Amino acid sequence: MSTTVEQPSADAHTAQGALTAATATVTTTAAAATVAATSASSTEIEQLQQALLEKQTQLYALETACLRETERQVELEDSVIAWQDKYDRLYESHKRVQKVNQSLEDKMLKLVDRNTNERAQLTSDVATLSVRLAQANFNIAKLQREIERYKADISLAIQLLQCKPDSFVPQKVSSLPIDIQSKVSAYMRLETNSHSDSECSNSGVGVATTASYKVLPVSDSPPPAPCPFPPTAMVYSMRGLGKC
Repeated sequence: MSTTVEQPSADAHTAQGALTAATATVTTTAAAATVAATSASSTEIEQLQQALLEKQTQLYALETACLRETERQVELEDSVIAWQDKYDRLYESHKRVQKVNQSLEDKMLKLVDRNTNERAQLTSDVATLSVRLAQANFNIAKLQREIERYKADISLAIQLLQCKPDSFVPQKVSSLPIDIQSKVSAYMRLETNSHSDSECSNSGVGVATTASYKVLPVSDSPPPAPCPFPPTAMVYSMRGLGKC
């Protein structure tokens, strides 16, 4: 009986020892696991702290950059305000200059129109005066030819009168050509008006007052070589010819 009772007691003791060993093993394993977990947690905490430091450094850098950008933005805003002010002043100046330019352009256009009209008028006047000048030159040349012809005729008449004064009779105005009669009448009227205060002259050629005489020197028209008479001065008067 005692042997039988002791055997279960030994088995219980052995079971208890095994249980204790198992418990110790579990405890050791749990402790190891706890140490491992603690070590892992510490490593993870350190990693997280390192990441946090890096993020804080980045955040500080971003804040610094943001501050710099803010300052730069303020400077840019001040610069924009200054440039806007300059632009406004330049725009006002441009508008004033544009008004002045428009006024000057209008005045210039008016001057151009006026000068164009004046130039056209002057061109027309020059053309008209050129035509008149050409006509006057033509008349002058014509009158000069007539004067030369009259000079030649008078010179020839004087030479003939000097050579043969008895061969000619006094010429009456009524027997002259019509154009000569008009010229002689005009000359007589001119002489009458210019000598209205003089004495009345008698009829006939060569009989008049001393103031109405015209002396034609023979030196201007020398007689021809075969003329037998000496050169003398011929005295004529156009007054009184209308009564001949």
